[in-house]
Amino acid sequence: MTLIEMIEQGRILSLLGMAALFAAMIMLLSLLGNGVAKLNKPAGNTASVPASSVPAASSSDKTAEAVTAAICAAVNEYRKNH
Repeated sequence: MTLIEMIEQGRILSLLGMAALFAAMIMLLSLLGNGVAKLNKPAGNTASVPASSVPAASSSDKTAEAVTAAICAAVNEYRKNH
């Protein structure tokens, strides 16, 4: 076997190895994606909670909402100007 033939065989083996690894990664990611989707599926037995049993928003919740609103307003203003 000459040097050129050995280099060609090495190229072919490298490409086949990369293709096999790529295919294995695609299969693994699809299996993981299906598993995560099954774990995130909501239970079919969800009961609604009456509004009277939901606690009122605390001041920290209102503060967080105010901060979120301020950030959204700043981002919108930036997008208008730039």
